[in-house]
Amino acid sequence: MYRRLTTDDTTAYRALRLAGLQECPTAFGSSFAEELALSDQDFAQQLMPGEDGCVIGAFDDDQLVGVVGVQQNRFEKMRHKAFVWGMYVASARRGAHVGRNPLNQALQFAGRLSGVSQVTLWVVRENQGACALYARAGFVTYGTEPAALQVANRFYDELLMVKFLGNSSAS
Repeated sequence: MYRRLTTDDTTAYRALRLAGLQECPTAFGSSFAEELALSDQDFAQQLMPGEDGCVIGAFDDDQLVGVVGVQQNRFEKMRHKAFVWGMYVASARRGAHVGRNPLNQALQFAGRLSGVSQVTLWVVRENQGACALYARAGFVTYGTEPAALQVANRFYDELLMVKFLGNSSAS
């Protein structure tokens, strides 16, 4: 089952997000220590209903096993763009296409936002599974940010990816 998360999902969302930050520190811009220090209210805030963003969850029975966020840019000159963030699937569920449906739902949500014509994301080059998922969803690489993340004294390049939606004149 896949659905938009609400503040009722805060406890499960927080647990999965922290597990992801611990397991895959190069997959996120923030760190486990930074987010461990956040309150439940901080996590609930990410799930608050909004017209310009949401977090989609994937469930196995009643257990949250995957998440992806999407947010429209808030600046007037960049409101034609939305950004995918926080994509994570629990390790036990990877390879079972658990991430595909939430990502597609996030893209559909972005496509319904007023004026959005493209969706962007950043992904560490070495995360081949995520890169392949995004490519299958129609994202293309438009650049690379060298040494975008530093984790445990090692630098990681990030691929900058974009998907132009059907309502785009730029595609």
